[in-house]
Amino acid sequence: MKNNKKVLSSVVVGLLFCWLIIPAVLYLLISAPFEKRKYRASRYFADTGCNFSLGITSSPEYRFYNQAVADGLDFRYFPGDEDHRDWFIYNNTAYVFPDFDAIAQDDETGKWQIYSEDEWSDFYDYFSGVESAIPDKREMPVRVIVPHDMIQSPEDDLPEAVYAVGSYETAFR
Repeated sequence: MKNNKKVLSSVVVGLLFCWLIIPAVLYLLISAPFEKRKYRASRYFADTGCNFSLGITSSPEYRFYNQAVADGLDFRYFPGDEDHRDWFIYNNTAYVFPDFDAIAQDDETGKWQIYSEDEWSDFYDYFSGVESAIPDKREMPVRVIVPHDMIQSPEDDLPEAVYAVGSYETAFR
């Protein structure tokens, strides 16, 4: 009898997990072809040739690039690789897309921190790594382009290396 209950409870748990997994898989199977078609028709793909990945059409790089081209913005774009983020030059300034989730000023120390992968770390340590990946950085300033919704502190004292924007699509309007 105990064995039957154990088997029955395993079956019930398995069925519950199936009902959670099946909709997610169906969503991916249905949405992925549409997202891929949208991506293949974009200027971002045509100009950069970057490979498709799930979620790329909602990435900051994709959203900025397509809108900047549509707006006729005069910029030079440099796709990143596994180790470096995409970046671009506009008005003789290099702008890098962030790979963190939030930026805030520590109340106790006053230092700027970034939140990434479930931990806070120093913004300037992060920025020195970003800056070192930009060739000819001595000839132009380098800034991280950050939307307002990622900034968790008053923007009055933002580091000079941060360029705050309303959204990536409206960055230079």
